[in-house]
Amino acid sequence: MVHAMSELPPDSPRLRAILAHLDKQLAENETAGMYLRLQRRAVLAALEHGEDCLHSGIGRRGR
Repeated sequence: MVHAMSELPPDSPRLRAILAHLDKQLAENETAGMYLRLQRRAVLAALEHGEDCLHSGIGRRGR
């Protein structure tokens, strides 16, 4: 089901401006999403590395 936006302007130039703005917002959010996914992968890798070190005794201090 698609909901139409109310109060859209009837003229093409303003509709094109709205479309350009929406496209820009989508692109920015996609970029942010990609960045967050990369950060998430880095955190997971660090966790895995830390857990590997902990299990092998490398991460233990004073032992």
